[in-house]
Amino acid sequence: MRARILRPEFFSDAQMCLLTEGARLLYEFTWLLCDRDGRIQLDYEQWRAQFFPLCDYSAEQISGYFAELCGSEDNGNFRPKYYRYQIDGEWYAVCPTFTKHQRIHDNEPPSGLPPPPEEVLAKLKLRQQNS
Repeated sequence: MRARILRPEFFSDAQMCLLTEGARLLYEFTWLLCDRDGRIQLDYEQWRAQFFPLCDYSAEQISGYFAELCGSEDNGNFRPKYYRYQIDGEWYAVCPTFTKHQRIHDNEPPSGLPPPPEEVLAKLKLRQQNS
C-alpha cells in the first residue's frame, strides 16, 4: 500500500456525488493500492478484509461498488473512474486520471502489473482528449 494525495475538491465533485457512499469510499481506498501507472489488481475478498474489516460488506457488495466506479453504458454523464481489463484470466483495472492527480515518488518501483490491452488504451486516449 502507498501513501496518496486526496484533494479537498474530491468531496464536492459532481461526478463523485453520483456514486453511493460505499463506492466513494472504495475509490479512496483503491488509490492506496494503485501502482505508479494507476493500475490495480482486482481482489474483492482482499479489499473486504483490508478496507472494511469492521463493516458488514460482502465481497459481492464491494464488487458492486467497484462496478459503479467503472460506470455503465447507459449513464452518459458519468466518467468512469476505472476501466477493467482481463489478462491471462486475472482481472485488473486502470484509473484514467491517476497520474494527473498524483505525484509519483521517484523511488516508487515500476508497475509489476500488465498494461491494459489496446481497446482499453483507446478509451483512455479518448478520455484524455475530451478532458
